[in-house]
Amino acid sequence: MFSVALRSDGRDDGPGNLLQWRGRPVNGWHLMLNTAVAVGSDAIKLAVRLHSQSEIHAWIDGPDRAWVADIIESAVNAGVYRRSLRGDPPGDPARSLSGWEQVIPFLRADDRMPVVTHYSITEWFPNEAVAGVSNDRWEQMSDEARWAHAMCSLRDGEWADRYSGLRIKPDDWDTFRFGHGLTAFDLYADDAPDRLDKILGFRADVTA
Repeated sequence: MFSVALRSDGRDDGPGNLLQWRGRPVNGWHLMLNTAVAVGSDAIKLAVRLHSQSEIHAWIDGPDRAWVADIIESAVNAGVYRRSLRGDPPGDPARSLSGWEQVIPFLRADDRMPVVTHYSITEWFPNEAVAGVSNDRWEQMSDEARWAHAMCSLRDGEWADRYSGLRIKPDDWDTFRFGHGLTAFDLYADDAPDRLDKILGFRADVTA
């Protein structure tokens, strides 16, 4: 029950959080994600980023596409990622066209255009919410204009301000953290109270 509650504990405010420090909420979802990227391989880090950010459009810039393809290929070869969506054997006519074996050559096919993720049961990319335009205006725009407006917002516009850290890139690959930045290891550190006070904005002289 604790693990289920922790996975559902994605709020940054409010009294209902499972984890709290001095009455302030600690986002448990971010704690789990940060712990996974802290100890995980490149394959695990990428899986964490895609699982948590695909719905809000994590993206890869053109020059970084081959780098991500290398991570995926290594993960597939190691058996961490599945080659196809359903696991059908090669040569099977029913073999799914979805899966990592399709993503790898797609990423390597171009080093100029960015790749943007989306979740199939929510909003696809591009969409008017990311672009920051009204539905009426969106309906009148060409496909090229839609992509350009949405991509601009995703790169350094309103969407980027709302959801920071959506670009998957090698520059901060080993240091990227979600939200408060805390991992489970911070909670067990000798100076855990000081770390929590600093992250959650308490003064250094605060008393319990």
